[in-house]
Amino acid sequence: MADEKAASPRKPTHDETGELPPYRYDPLKHRWELKLNFMSGVTLGPWLAFLWTHWRDIHWALFWHRVAFLSAMSVVNSVLALFDWALHSRSVAAQALHPEPLFILGHPRSGTTHLHNLLSRDPAFAFVNTFHAGFPSSFLTLEPARGLLAGLLAPTRPMDRMALSWELPAEDEIAVNVLSGCAVSPYAALVLPRAWRAGGGGAGGGAGGAGGAGSERAGGGVVGLRDFLDWDWEGEEGEEQQQAGGEREGAESAPAAAAAVVEKEQRGRHSSSGSGAAGGKSGGAGTAAAAAPAAPAAPAAPAAPAAAPAPAVAAGEAAAAREQQQQQRWRQRRADLRAAAFARWLSAFKWFMKKVTYRHVRQHQSRQQQRQQPGGQPPPQPQQPQPPQPQPPQQPPMLLIKSPVHTARLRTWLALFPRARFVFVHRHPVEVFQSAAHMADSYYPYTYLQAPDDATTNDFIMDQYELMYRSYTSHRGAVPPGRLLELPFAELEADPLGALRRVYDTFGWSDRWEAVAPLFGDYSASLADFKKNQFNRLSPEAEAVVRRRWAPSFAEFGYS
Repeated sequence: MADEKAASPRKPTHDETGELPPYRYDPLKHRWELKLNFMSGVTLGPWLAFLWTHWRDIHWALFWHRVAFLSAMSVVNSVLALFDWALHSRSVAAQALHPEPLFILGHPRSGTTHLHNLLSRDPAFAFVNTFHAGFPSSFLTLEPARGLLAGLLAPTRPMDRMALSWELPAEDEIAVNVLSGCAVSPYAALVLPRAWRAGGGGAGGGAGGAGGAGSERAGGGVVGLRDFLDWDWEGEEGEEQQQAGGEREGAESAPAAAAAVVEKEQRGRHSSSGSGAAGGKSGGAGTAAAAAPAAPAAPAAPAAPAAAPAPAVAAGEAAAAREQQQQQRWRQRRADLRAAAFARWLSAFKWFMKKVTYRHVRQHQSRQQQRQQPGGQPPPQPQQPQPPQPQPPQQPPMLLIKSPVHTARLRTWLALFPRARFVFVHRHPVEVFQSAAHMADSYYPYTYLQAPDDATTNDFIMDQYELMYRSYTSHRGAVPPGRLLELPFAELEADPLGALRRVYDTFGWSDRWEAVAPLFGDYSASLADFKKNQFNRLSPEAEAVVRRRWAPSFAEFGYS
């Protein structure tokens, strides 16, 4: 692994190049808090694997109490998960998923939560709630007693003061991160933030998830957690082209040097073979004139010995070849880790969404039975026995799925759900950065097991936006007509019902509007007294960096 780490391309950080927005954070402000930690639902197996892999990366002196708390919770969760598995695993495995889910896409702090909360009022949707996401291994058994765990929440979200409860919609990626033990999700960066970039080490030279391979720490030189944001990749070349606009750099420099050496050798061989061909043509001409006596040939001059390559040239070629082999091994190792991570992530995602769908189907069936049996009395039996009638298969409920990281996975979703629908919410990039930085300062410290510096946190925010935007705009053209709506947050904020009407008209659900509009209106009315965060204007230096690095999104969505 030493050669792989040495060969991994490393670009200067934005802190080193002077491009980092001068925004400061306090990662220890909630150091002693145990609530609002999305890892509270982890089970013992993934948790022990996490500790085994990352014991050197945890800042034990700062966060030992969180490790102890999560260790205790993992034991309780494992016991409850056994009941879920024994009672429901076969039914969950057999549960079908609706082929046309609705995905809400957009960078964090773009208004996706507001739209998620609104659309979840439509009873046609099945959605992940906060309890499902927090306790994915045991929520079927534990959900009736969720009130006992109210102390793990706060009345409002720390970053925006929106109401928080177990019943409100939540992000499915939280559950995937919990199920994998921080192994295959970018959300693990909120636990071990220095693992975001490959080579950004923690206390032991690297931190982060194992990428599903179990033997490699993300952030340790081969992969970073940012590599698990976008599953649409082809080795290293795709990412390099995206980051540099197609220009080869970093890992590509050594292969290019080796290719130049090979090209030089091939030119020498072609030159020699070309001379031989010319000689053959001359010989052919002499054969054609065989009637004339041939003049005696002059004795051939002795061939000059081939010049030995200069020692410096030979050493350079050998070094280039070794460098190329190291880069190939590094890229292959990186590809293997990411492929293993994707398989593990996909398995966790499918299982969790089947489990959520199964829970909604059971809940719907229970409500139907209650309506059919008023007063708890059994329905009257028919006078004559009737032959059983074949029942049409029940269509699973349509899934309403929202996690900001899914914005970078559009191609993956189209492969899994070709008939999926998408709403992409966008907001002024400067406002997005202000709100994202505020969230990093007000919420992330509740989940850290490793304290980041300001540069690490800023890199996380800036990189995430760039990667999401680049991937989304690259693949949105593949979405079939009528299945993608791009919605400005300003429109959603100013006229929620009008924005929702656009969603329903775009996706052919106009016939349902009259039934669901009152539900949306009631929720909107409940927010009448809600006051949105007001931020001080960014410094000119910080805003200049945001405008430079996120310039394509300013132009694409018409923001000044």
